[in-house]
Amino acid sequence: MSVVPMMRFPTPEEAVLNTRTEAVKTVSQVLRYGSSNLDSLPWAILRAIKLRAWEEFETPLQTVYRNSSMAEWIVSRPPQGLGSTIEQVRQLLNATGRAEEALLAFDREMQRPHGGAYNLTGRNQHSGDSGGVLDDNNVIIEQKRVSPVGNSAQAGIRRLRKAAEAGDEHAADLLAQVIDHTSEMSVHRACKEMGWRKDQPPLRALQAVWRRASQDEREEIAAWIDEQMSPLRTSRFG
Repeated sequence: MSVVPMMRFPTPEEAVLNTRTEAVKTVSQVLRYGSSNLDSLPWAILRAIKLRAWEEFETPLQTVYRNSSMAEWIVSRPPQGLGSTIEQVRQLLNATGRAEEALLAFDREMQRPHGGAYNLTGRNQHSGDSGGVLDDNNVIIEQKRVSPVGNSAQAGIRRLRKAAEAGDEHAADLLAQVIDHTSEMSVHRACKEMGWRKDQPPLRALQAVWRRASQDEREEIAAWIDEQMSPLRTSRFG
C-alpha cells in the first residue's frame, strides 16, 4: 500500500513572506514593462505599501532581502531593490491619471526617515557623481531638497501614451525610453523629438531655475552672473 505524502501548508511567517515577495515582483514587472501595463502601477504600489513588502521578500534563488524603508527599496540596485528613483515612480503614478490614493500613500511613505527628507538618487559609486555619501547598498544619499515632478512632465507622459496607443511607433519607442530608468531620455527631450515642445528662451529658463532654487543656490547664481557681467561693465565704461 503506497503512502500519500501529506501536503505541507506554509507557516504564517512563510505566508507573509510569500505575499510580500509577490507584491515586490508585481511592482518590478510593472516598472519594467510600464509602457504596456502602466495602469496597474497604482494598484501594485498600494498593495506593496499595505504589505510593507520591501521589509522582507525572497528572490527566485531563495535569497531573502530586507530594506529599512520604501525609499531604500526603490533606489537600491536589483535584486535588493527596484533600481529606480523616487521622482520616476511618482512621475509614472501621476501619468496614469487614476492614482490619487496611491500617490497619497506613496508621499506619506516618502516623509518617513530616508524618504522625503533626502534625495535618494539611485546612482551608485560608478556613476561618476562625487557628491553625497554611499550607504551600505552603494546608494548615494544627498541631503538636498527633492523637487516634485511637475504637471508638465505628467502631461508629456500622458501625451506620449495616447500617441503610442494610437499606433505611433516613434512615440511608443520614446515612451519606453522615458520609462526605462537606465535611459537618459527625459520627458522634455521626448516631447521635443515629437515636435511638441521647443526650448525655452534663455531668460525664461533662468527664471524657472531661479524659482526652484534655494536661497543658497540663488546666491551662487547671482554671484556667477555678477562675475560674467564684470568684463561687460569694464568694456562699456573703461
